[in-house]
Amino acid sequence: MKALNSLTSLKESIKPQLVNSFSLFFINVFIVSYFSIAFLWLWATNLITIKHENSQSRTIIHSLSAITSLIGLEQNWGLFSPNVRSDNNYGLVVIVLQNGFLKLFEMPRMEKLNVLEKAQREKFRKIFNDNFPYPSFRHMRPAFSRFLAKVAYSKYNPPARMSYFLVSDPIPPPEASTVKIPQKESNLHPAIINYFVYGVSPDDFQ
Repeated sequence: MKALNSLTSLKESIKPQLVNSFSLFFINVFIVSYFSIAFLWLWATNLITIKHENSQSRTIIHSLSAITSLIGLEQNWGLFSPNVRSDNNYGLVVIVLQNGFLKLFEMPRMEKLNVLEKAQREKFRKIFNDNFPYPSFRHMRPAFSRFLAKVAYSKYNPPARMSYFLVSDPIPPPEASTVKIPQKESNLHPAIINYFVYGVSPDDFQ
């Protein structure tokens, strides 16, 4: 009986140790994996920044993109260096209806929003104005187009086509804009770029 009690107590003492060992193992694996991915991501990103074109680095970034997006590791410091932003931009979608009439969908514009609206819609502005126009985000466009088709749907006059535009307005150099210049007095003119066209099909309304 005494031997049985000793064996039971031994099993109970070993069990927490095993649980703690497994927990410690997985925590260590996670930490090592996280920092390894971070190192590879930053190393590949820096090579592209320095050399501009580096196929090996782009392959690494493409392979890790799903993981870095999932854990929120992806960062891009291009906003701050080496060159500051040289233009302001915003997006527009022109929706052509079946009868030829047009509808306009304007992406969020910070200068038209109050403080609360700016906080609420900043992520939408980031997606639509900073991400959508660029090739690395082109896979997102059809899904949003199908959503927009449903929003603009009318049984009598459904959307037939959508054209996405980026309106890019150059920022005057500092020496030319120490005083805020109203847009009507500026000699700079915005560039309007049609970067995507989506043909709406009947299946998009399902």
